[in-house]
Amino acid sequence: MEPENKISSFGYAAEYYSKEGDTLSVARCTTKLKSHSALANDGELRVLRALESLSKESANERLTLGILERIVDLAPADTHARFNLAHKHSQVDHKELALFHYLKIPEQERNQSSWNNIGVAFDGLELPSKSVSAYRKAESMGESLAMSNLSHKLMDIGFLEEAQAICTNARSLKDYHKNVDHALARIKAIPEEEDKTEIAKIKKAQPLSDFYKKFGRGIAK
Repeated sequence: MEPENKISSFGYAAEYYSKEGDTLSVARCTTKLKSHSALANDGELRVLRALESLSKESANERLTLGILERIVDLAPADTHARFNLAHKHSQVDHKELALFHYLKIPEQERNQSSWNNIGVAFDGLELPSKSVSAYRKAESMGESLAMSNLSHKLMDIGFLEEAQAICTNARSLKDYHKNVDHALARIKAIPEEEDKTEIAKIKKAQPLSDFYKKFGRGIAK
């Protein structure tokens, strides 16, 4: 068996043993697959890909990040690995690193998910105009999750009709994201919430108004 195939085989075996909870066999398989790294074409990269797949079975975020960072270092044109790396950084709240890697994906190779996640990354770094621009790119590609995210930005500044129009358009898409319905529910709830808040604020203001009235009356005497 060729070294490349041995790396793959030991990688699959390690995944199997990992799912079975057999940590000793996992360790043996990973040691064996690493031993073929120097003999295979792109051996280190093949080993890292096998380990990256195996790391999905663990909760070791640093391990996964280290593996993916080295993969994109060795294969910078691997946009799939780059996307996974950026997403993993986002999951552990490495906001700058997430944006750094998303933007490393060539613009012509970015799909709707890439543009949506770029929008999220910009949003997390408080770059609202860039965030909206990225969401708009994703929206133009039919990404309903980006449309939901965009509607929330409109809601935050009071543009409920515009937010609802975007969500209505999103619902016309096949297999639209569930967040679209959540956004529509939020749009419906906001007016009632603001009415209650307004009443509470006005009620709070009344005693202050009465105080200043009495104060003014005292000044006139």
